Amino acid sequence: MAEENKDETYDVIVIGSGLSGLFSALLLARAGKKVCVLEKNQQYGGNLQTFKRNHILFDTGVHYVGSLSEGQVLYEYFKEVGIMQDLSLERLDLNGYDRICFGDTPDVMYPHAQGYENFVKQLLIYFPEERKALE
Repeated sequence: MAEENKDETYDVIVIGSGLSGLFSALLLARAGKKVCVLEKNQQYGGNLQTFKRNHILFDTGVHYVGSLSEGQVLYEYFKEVGIMQDLSLERLDLNGYDRICFGDTPDVMYPHAQGYENFVKQLLIYFPEERKALE
């Protein structure tokens, strides 16, 4: 723990060191502001980390990230802070990047497709009578 300095002043104090807090602090520091980031946990990263509670490991880390196509929100953020070119990314299956099943029909897996229209289209295969509800 750093020793407290009573004369230390900051232009901005960022509460929380999750993705948004760290991005904000970096952009403010680049703009010449003196920034302090405060974090209540023992490590920084917010939901980008794992943690244990009652001897159980929780992996809250990022598994899927959207908005990384050129011109989309996270692409622009990551480009702005200089990490986009260092990321190794692979687009997940457009028609079902994740599959959901239920206990009473474990062999039936419903696709979670990318894009609003495609999401509806893929589920209509399983629920053709539910077009209105899906839309």
